[in-house]
Amino acid sequence: MTMPAILLTHTKGATTSTLDSSNKLRSSTPLPIPSRFPSTSTPQTAVSPSGHIYLWCGEVNIVWEYDVKGRRVGEIVVKTGPIKRVLGAGKVDGKEMAVVESAQGLGLWSKASTGKWESVKHLDVSLSI
Repeated sequence: MTMPAILLTHTKGATTSTLDSSNKLRSSTPLPIPSRFPSTSTPQTAVSPSGHIYLWCGEVNIVWEYDVKGRRVGEIVVKTGPIKRVLGAGKVDGKEMAVVESAQGLGLWSKASTGKWESVKHLDVSLSI
C-alpha cells in the first residue's frame, strides 16, 4: 500500500514527507536547493502524476526536476524569460513531460533518452488557472 505523501515548501527549501496509516509523519526528505537558486526567493513547486517534483522561482529561468526519492535528476532551461508556472504532465509515450509558462507564453517540454530536457512546442498564450 502506498503511503500518502505531502510536499512542504518554505522560505529556505522544500521537503517531501510520507504519512503512515494514522496520518503521522513516517519519513521526511529535504530537497537539496541548487546553489543557483536565489536566496531571497521562496521555492515554488509542482508534482507530476509520475511523482516527479519541479522546483522554480519567478526570478530565474530554470526549473529543477527531482525524482520520487528527492534526488535532483534534471533541469529545464527556459530561454523565454522567468518562470511563472509549471505543470508536470507525467509520462507520455514513456517520456517525462512538463508544461512551463514564462513571460513569453507556454512551452511543452520532453525529457529525452539522454536525460536532457528539450522544448517540443511553444505557444504564445498564458494559462488561466
